[in-house]
Amino acid sequence: MKNVIFLISKDCMACESLPIYGNRYWKTSNIDELAAKGTVFKRHYTAAASTAMALSAMLSGHYPYEFNSRKIYINVQPSEFSSVFDTLQQRGYECHMIWDRTWMNSVWRFTREFGDENKTIVHNLDIAQETDNHKNGEHIVRDDALLEKTFKQIFQVLDDVDFSKKQFIWMHLPHILKGRCSWMDDMDAFDYIVGKVRGLVGDDSIFITTDHGHMNWHKGILGYGFHVYEPIVHIPLITPRIDNIQQIEYLTCNIDLPDLLTERKIIKRDYVVSETAYYAQPSRKTAIITERFKYIYNKSDNSEELYDLSWDPWELNNILLENHYDKDRKKWFVCSEHYLYPYKTEALEALERLRHIRESFWREAPWWYVLYGVVRKKFSFLKKIIQH
Repeated sequence: MKNVIFLISKDCMACESLPIYGNRYWKTSNIDELAAKGTVFKRHYTAAASTAMALSAMLSGHYPYEFNSRKIYINVQPSEFSSVFDTLQQRGYECHMIWDRTWMNSVWRFTREFGDENKTIVHNLDIAQETDNHKNGEHIVRDDALLEKTFKQIFQVLDDVDFSKKQFIWMHLPHILKGRCSWMDDMDAFDYIVGKVRGLVGDDSIFITTDHGHMNWHKGILGYGFHVYEPIVHIPLITPRIDNIQQIEYLTCNIDLPDLLTERKIIKRDYVVSETAYYAQPSRKTAIITERFKYIYNKSDNSEELYDLSWDPWELNNILLENHYDKDRKKWFVCSEHYLYPYKTEALEALERLRHIRESFWREAPWWYVLYGVVRKKFSFLKKIIQH
């Protein structure tokens, strides 16, 4: 195993952000060179559509539904499972986390899969661009001076690390680096940071990925967290060259990351699972993805979706949708008669298998916990009314 393991994840980085996954706008020479020398995972999926769940999965190697103590998104106890931090600390690695300071009040308390927290060195930086607080109608614009300050903070931390020792560095960069103004607007800046890391540790130590992607208005949806469509759950992964393989075309999942980091072991999966919530949450959506089909179960209304990703990679047509309303003709149509899809029999056979997989791990919260959640939600609502 290498003396230095450097994991770089950029929050909310969709595959379409990177040229090696098809982007035609950005130039990312450092990432492209790492991809050419390394292994690129083409069918890699996150286990969750939001940050804390996704990080818990990729650090621990367990799906969200496997966490017994996590019924909903709440503060969690540390280390329900042994994580990659635990493994590397036991092997004598000094472990660092580099991220934005705001995550200490949010992501940290919802994740807690950071090994011995007294030994893990956390670097809290001021590097995340806020995009929601528009003042006086002013729009956020690029600020190169601010971006330089962002670089300076990150590089100062990196320059202070003693790379002659056994080191595990996890640098989790924000949605948008401070100095830029929107998702994907900072991909050249991200590539520049990757270049700095290359100079410090060498190409054979660097792993690049994300926690989840985002919709970016696909299907008319802006963000992430509430859906399990491809732009959110299909994520990039670039590693040093493993087993002399340049591209992995089969299914892999971010719960495999501990094995990749510590053993450089690739796990081929027959299917992967990705979810939006823990098992007690009524808004939970679950996707089960195979090489060809994706099945989505919506807990809130017991509805189902099925997509043939080979035929319809953009998930435009739910095979299970019987009727569709045409806004122009102001008329309902039976979908199977107006949408060319010649594999309905195969799709329905796959549906039965996918339903069986979901049932194999599905569980519901006890009635008293559901009641507690309803009461808690109503009390929170009343509290806000009283405060205002």
